[in-house]
Amino acid sequence: MTGDPYKVLFLAVADTMNESRLDIVLQELPDILSRRHAQRLIEEGCVRINDRVAAKKSQHVATGDRIRVRLTPLPAVDSFAAQAIPLDIVYEDDHILAVNKPAGMVVHPSAGHSSNTLVNALLYHCGQCLSNIQGQGRPGIVHRLDKATSGILLVAKTNQAHIDLQRQFAQRLVHKSYLALVFGRLKQQEQTIDCPIGRDNRERKRISWHTRHPRQAQTHVRSVYAADRYTLVEARPKTGRTHQIRVHLKYIGHPVVGDTVYAARRTRLLAGALSGGPDLRLMLHSRAIHFLHPNGHRPVELSCPLPEDFQSLQETLLPHG
Repeated sequence: MTGDPYKVLFLAVADTMNESRLDIVLQELPDILSRRHAQRLIEEGCVRINDRVAAKKSQHVATGDRIRVRLTPLPAVDSFAAQAIPLDIVYEDDHILAVNKPAGMVVHPSAGHSSNTLVNALLYHCGQCLSNIQGQGRPGIVHRLDKATSGILLVAKTNQAHIDLQRQFAQRLVHKSYLALVFGRLKQQEQTIDCPIGRDNRERKRISWHTRHPRQAQTHVRSVYAADRYTLVEARPKTGRTHQIRVHLKYIGHPVVGDTVYAARRTRLLAGALSGGPDLRLMLHSRAIHFLHPNGHRPVELSCPLPEDFQSLQETLLPHG
């Protein structure tokens, strides 16, 4: 388009890309920073296929299709308010930082959570020094933890670091270790749970193995210490699906203590029995993460201790653990 102030990219779909998703095809272009960046351009109507605006990110393309992409500026990282919320910083340099997220903190703004999120705290601490390829509201966010889950979380300061970390997650080069306090005593000391999961057929807000759209999911679990009615478990996810550890532990009959979604009744009964004792929340903690530093690819392993409330409940339910 004559006079268009933004860069325009053109692509003819090759045989090797026939029947591929549009957002996957676009991320191969050199100026598309990530799949999320491609999806944002599609959502904003900046992508045309054969001179027609692309309908959706999951649209499939065919050999010979002509794709036109109009690159619009990435949003500023200060779209949401910076808030002086204390951060427990585990590691920081010019490229990345790692924080120990407390249970109860939402990672990024969303419907019903426009403030007091980790992103609000990061904006105050880092200012403009956060990656912005995830779009408005998610500066620096490479991966997430559930609101109720505590523990270590990586943040990218630069787009280059963000892209590199995304690649490592996609190639399963990032290794995470969680600790969970679960109901019951595991029959096997160690096992790998291989159970595809997805949105539950009946309750869309829940994840389940009863799903029409299963996705591969694997979690390796190991019993750290067990009593008659509770076990401290180490969980190492090999894939990164939503609620994966929580659903997999429920699948083998040992849901996480304090899980009001996947173990609501047992959690209510335990909370009643603990009246006046430690607060009961989801007892799942992201303890450690191992990855390659995006600047130089040296191995990095970071960890953070159990929160006090987790330790307190563990001592109550596993007094000799």
